Amino acid sequence: MIDVHTYKYGRIPHYFYQVELVERTADLWIVRGQYGRKVQHYSKGITFEVKNRSIEFFWPGRPYTVGADITNGKIDSYYCNIILPPTMTGDVVEWVDLDLDLIVKPDLTYQLIDQEDLEVNSVKYGYPPDVISGAWRAADELIALVKERQYPFDGGALR
Repeated sequence: MIDVHTYKYGRIPHYFYQVELVERTADLWIVRGQYGRKVQHYSKGITFEVKNRSIEFFWPGRPYTVGADITNGKIDSYYCNIILPPTMTGDVVEWVDLDLDLIVKPDLTYQLIDQEDLEVNSVKYGYPPDVISGAWRAADELIALVKERQYPFDGGALR
């Protein structure tokens, strides 16, 4: 098991959960979330239970994550977070959430959400201009991966 700690800009705790490490290479970390796992959401002041399984992908050096929500062996949707690149030290993954998210359906239609959160939080937490522009570039890069059916949007998430 590994711990995943997410933060808002400035290392303000955002949420925490535990997952199983499936694969770790120099270029990619893949984790599996079990049905019923708990998420401690500091920003909302709640702990909740996740009612699906998931496969999540973290790339060192890339400013996003991709999580595939799985029910009955099929992907329900992908939820992608725009972030500062993640780090892994021992059995702990950490990353900073930059608000923008991309939701991708199994047919690869997608929707970019939380643009207003980026605007509000960039002021609230003091994002530098390069962080804001980097978040928009990351969203463009993710959308390109979806449109080009690149991994893991090529069906590879279930492998």
